[in-house]
Amino acid sequence: MTLAVHTAHISYPGPDRLDVSRGVFCPSAGPHVVLDADEYVQEMRDLYRRDRGQFDALLQAPRVVLVCSCLRPDRCHRTVLARILTRLGARYYGEIESWDTTVEEPLFARRSA
Repeated sequence: MTLAVHTAHISYPGPDRLDVSRGVFCPSAGPHVVLDADEYVQEMRDLYRRDRGQFDALLQAPRVVLVCSCLRPDRCHRTVLARILTRLGARYYGEIESWDTTVEEPLFARRSA
């Protein structure tokens, strides 16, 4: 089964939400500190090497909605994390606006060799 990844504002109420403004997927500088995407990617690489089980457990779910309180998803680590997960085999279906959970067209998918 391929993990379906969505992103949303923290107000998204669904049972499949994962708050990435805290916990292992939160940037070390905090969720509201402007962090260069490359720095966050490096933090996630380090986490993957140190504790791959965090990623493996997430990839076993059928669907996850990565949530954070940032108002601009294009500048938020939740979107960067979604793209990282696509490199591990997940499919990213984009930001949920107004909690529209019917979107199932992937924006990013792992490329076949």
